[in-house]
Amino acid sequence: MESLSVVSPLGCDFQLNVPTRHINWYTKLGYEPYSTAIFRLSCSWADDVIDIGAHIGYYSLLAASTKPTARVV
Repeated sequence: MESLSVVSPLGCDFQLNVPTRHINWYTKLGYEPYSTAIFRLSCSWADDVIDIGAHIGYYSLLAASTKPTARVV
């Protein structure tokens, strides 16, 4: 099993576990910077956010961080 590391993604105020080999994607390069910006903007006015992804929860945590009053599923 691949080892995981706890990181704070660039420009985000949350932490998540990522595969150790991907640390730079999150901390130095910024994970999907354009998708992150668009998603963050979309979540800023949403009351409910449904994340149907299947990765590590980055977008769920981003939604919750962007608008803490939103219901994130």
